[in-house]
Amino acid sequence: MNNAGNNDTVKYAIDLLCKWNSGRELIIDDANRYSGARLNLEARSVAQGLIDLDIGKGDTVALMGTASCRFYTAYFAAQKLGAVSCNIHVRESAEYIARTLQQIDAKVLICSGPLLATATAALECLGWNIPLISLDDEQGADYNYSQLLSHFPPEEPAVEVSPADPAIIILSSGSTGTPKGIVHSNQNFVRWLQAAPTLFGAVSRTTRFLVNVGTSFAAWPFSSIPILYAGGSIILLEGFTPEKFCQAVEKEKITMAGPVPTMIRMLTPEITQGYDLSSFEMVLCAGEPPTESDIQRVLSWADTDIRCLYLASESAPGASTFWELQDSLLHKKPVCAGKPLPGADLRIIDPDGD
Repeated sequence: MNNAGNNDTVKYAIDLLCKWNSGRELIIDDANRYSGARLNLEARSVAQGLIDLDIGKGDTVALMGTASCRFYTAYFAAQKLGAVSCNIHVRESAEYIARTLQQIDAKVLICSGPLLATATAALECLGWNIPLISLDDEQGADYNYSQLLSHFPPEEPAVEVSPADPAIIILSSGSTGTPKGIVHSNQNFVRWLQAAPTLFGAVSRTTRFLVNVGTSFAAWPFSSIPILYAGGSIILLEGFTPEKFCQAVEKEKITMAGPVPTMIRMLTPEITQGYDLSSFEMVLCAGEPPTESDIQRVLSWADTDIRCLYLASESAPGASTFWELQDSLLHKKPVCAGKPLPGADLRIIDPDGD
């Protein structure tokens, strides 16, 4: 047992999940299937590359791109350094991205290859130089991904991280004004990793979770990283279409996914009846409550459980609420925000604070 006092850190959590799942597939995208061992080795090399660029503990590492095995590797590399990860909204102008980089005081920008031109333009707007890393292998950045792996050894950074140290910045959606950078500590991050099985239902090494949310949304770390923490596998779906969703579920035997109700309504019987979706064990909904017809549509796919989650970027899964299908079946409760997770408390107030 490790009692060194750093157990409530993301660095420690990543090391454990990779260690005990070294031979299993953890992350699957269109081009790669990463085991825990590969994920850890490549994250260590990327972290060493960041050190070479003078990135260290407490520095903000901005990431911009679509979900891929390499994106997760870079995200974890920042955590191994005790740096602060912040995912940037990808569908913004170069000027907007530059303002965001300035707001979060980013020390490096890591981007997917297709966004390299936008990232370069954003850095030109920024007015001062910060390093640029491409997650693909083409030229045009200070480093590309293959260069990081070939130039830097896969050694765990010798950095002490404490639970109180900041771990991530989540950019709010901007629905109530300019997006705000919400900081979560290492301890808070680990707490909501541990809360996931209560929020999502049974999560284990047999869980196969379909990730269909963009990396810049709070739901990306809130949902996918807790699955990895529990030893489950995540399958990355780039760009939602009903056909691609159904193909992925059938091919990878998906047990859990989080389509928002709008997606459920796009998954019409004319499409879903052509695929085997019976592997589903849990369907998670967020963003808005599913209607009764949404619920019946999901139940036509498989004998699956359904939960409706209510979360905020500020509170994360550790202080969220959920409604579950049994609330409707046993207690005749309509879909609602549900009740808080064990250990969390809340109260409802009006704008005046009453």
